[in-house]
Amino acid sequence: MNESATKKFRILSIDGGGIRGLIPAKVLADLEQEIQREVPGAKLYEYFDLICGTSTGAILAVAIALGVPAAKLVDFYHEHARAIFPIWYLKILPRKSRVLFTSIYSNKELHHLLAKTYASANNGSIPLLNDCKTKVCIPTFNGNDGKINVLKTKHHVDYSRDYKIPAHEAVLSSASAPIYFPLTPLIFPINMAVDQTSI
Repeated sequence: MNESATKKFRILSIDGGGIRGLIPAKVLADLEQEIQREVPGAKLYEYFDLICGTSTGAILAVAIALGVPAAKLVDFYHEHARAIFPIWYLKILPRKSRVLFTSIYSNKELHHLLAKTYASANNGSIPLLNDCKTKVCIPTFNGNDGKINVLKTKHHVDYSRDYKIPAHEAVLSSASAPIYFPLTPLIFPINMAVDQTSI
């Protein structure tokens, strides 16, 4: 049996769950700490061939794939939970521009925080999915046609649609849970040939 047939393909899959993303973030931080005791300076993405995540799991998946330290992600949830998820009952009180069945939370603060956090791992520049340092898959749901779309890094010749999407925009499209956050349409670069019906 040749080496390629016996080589293991390691996948990290992270579930959703809103602010409960703190739990996998802490588990990953502990894992990273253990790895770094043996290999100082090691990054988690170096130990996985593919990282997947949905909703809050997408936040973690892309961050890990960009090289953000897991301990920093624990701090992210601790420090920004109230900003991302304000007291819910204040958000559903009727206002001139809000009715009961609109989104409970705005995603503006989350958008800003993700862009800032991801850029910190990319020399200050907003990273694209293509800047992830290992393969990534981010499941999203198309509210218009009810289809699932999986945003992917360019790790196969056929995956030519998604890799130029800003990483934080890809994550927001996965975290756009109906009622909780507003829908987030994906904006593809203007020079990309994209079948808009498939997005």
